[in-house]
Amino acid sequence: MKLTTAELAHIQTQLQAYAPAQRGVNRLIEHQGQLEAALDDLLVETYGAPAEFGKPSLWQVTRDVLRQELCSDEGFRGRIRAYVEKPQQATFLTGAIIYLVEQVALPFTLSPSLAALIVLYVSKVGLDIFCRYTEPAPPEA
Repeated sequence: MKLTTAELAHIQTQLQAYAPAQRGVNRLIEHQGQLEAALDDLLVETYGAPAEFGKPSLWQVTRDVLRQELCSDEGFRGRIRAYVEKPQQATFLTGAIIYLVEQVALPFTLSPSLAALIVLYVSKVGLDIFCRYTEPAPPEA
């Protein structure tokens, strides 16, 4: 998932006054708008690389846990919808980031920088698509 040059510039402008998200924005710039690469990089920097070869990336594991938390959370859905409807309003973006940091229970502390990248990822792909895409496969009979 990649942000366009215009989207990346817009995000930089929107979040320039929100210092807690700057590490995430910087990672996004370093990875030229590649959201998954920026997420993986920031997660590894913060929590370290998976110890064993062949383990899923931290982003994959985080995404699975987020699915459980976000896909049934109407408060987060409302914030994402508000941001998607009016992406020019930075308050909707920072509101979604703050909500994610404060309300979503993950097994580790979610920094505003990571939350910013997650909110951008989910808003780019769409929450409904994110939820369906990350659904576990049904058990084989």
